Amino acid sequence: MKLIRLIFWPLIMLKNILDPNWWAGKIMDKTNMEEKVKTSRFVTWKNKLPQPYKFIFEMCMFVIGIYLVELWLNLLGVSMLPWRWEW
Repeated sequence: MKLIRLIFWPLIMLKNILDPNWWAGKIMDKTNMEEKVKTSRFVTWKNKLPQPYKFIFEMCMFVIGIYLVELWLNLLGVSMLPWRWEW
C-alpha cells in the first residue's frame, strides 16, 4: 500500500495543485477563517432573522450579485440574458 501511495504521490499532488477547492481549504485552515466567519456580527445577525426574512434577504443579495455579474459581462460584450443575445 505504501508503494502504491509513493508511486501515485506526484499525481495526487498535481491534482491538488490544480484544484481550487484544495487551495481554498488550505487557506481557510491557515487563516482560521471558519471561526472568524462564525463569530462575525453580520452572520450572527443574519442567523437571528426569522426564516421568511432570511429568505427574502438572501434572494435580494442573490439578485444584486447576478445584476453585478451581468454588468461585468456586458463590459466584455456578452450577456446572460437571452433577450440580449444576437442570433
